[in-house]
Amino acid sequence: MKDNKKLKIVVFIFALWGFFMTVMLISNILNTKKSLDKIIYNAKVEAENTLLATGRMIYTEDAEDYVGESYGLSLSNENLPENTSESPQEIGTVVVAKKNWNIETVTAISVGNGDTVPVPIGFYYVGGDINTGVIISDNEEDKYDGQTDKTTWEYTRSLKGNQFVWIPCTEEQYVKSEIWNGTTQSISYSSWWLLH
Repeated sequence: MKDNKKLKIVVFIFALWGFFMTVMLISNILNTKKSLDKIIYNAKVEAENTLLATGRMIYTEDAEDYVGESYGLSLSNENLPENTSESPQEIGTVVVAKKNWNIETVTAISVGNGDTVPVPIGFYYVGGDINTGVIISDNEEDKYDGQTDKTTWEYTRSLKGNQFVWIPCTEEQYVKSEIWNGTTQSISYSSWWLLH
């Protein structure tokens, strides 16, 4: 009888402990979700403020009637021109982003022949095209000016910021490698490569 009572007490204590642990776990999950939601919200607000400050995003008074919504375009694309092979925009022009591009992280730039590349926010198009490779920089002074070819070896050595180059390749040519320059890499690399 005593053993049966002890067993019930032990089971009750474990059940009570399990209940409190479950409550704590659920509370922790909810608090983590709230924290992540706040971080995401703050990041969106910061990105929006950056886009507004640089003129890359424009508010519309009548968002409901915005014609671009039917094409899946963001409100920030409203006053931007389409860049197509039939209607190519001038090189270096900010154009309508492609549907799958996140305009909170990239700006769509015309690089000639109706081609458009995504330039990460905080970087500037320096020059080049999809066939030769596109150079971007994190310094606004290096930005494409429409007059100087800043992609020559001589000129790239005088650029102010860190430059990255987007190297064009076909799907067959693209190979992911854990070893680069004889060194095993611990992070994956994207299409943008640091020049210097």
